[in-house]
Amino acid sequence: MKTHRIDYPFEIYPLSKDEGSGYAITFPDLPGCRSDGATPEEAIENGRDALESWIAVAREFGDDLPKAFSSVSGRFVQRVPRSLHAQLIT
Repeated sequence: MKTHRIDYPFEIYPLSKDEGSGYAITFPDLPGCRSDGATPEEAIENGRDALESWIAVAREFGDDLPKAFSSVSGRFVQRVPRSLHAQLIT
């Protein structure tokens, strides 16, 4: 499976049972760009799809893409294994 680097900062947080459980991913720089998954890894993979779709629609409508803040800000809401974190930033 091919993975793409996520060039926008994102936040992952657990969902409550009322929200369907699992994990949500949001991209603060991209209004409305969000997804979820049963695990943090699945949320990140689904987030990649959401990000690519968000960017494709923005380009289709001729909208300028927001400038991404540093994706290495040090702020990461969900703890994940070091190996996964390394994959996310490379």
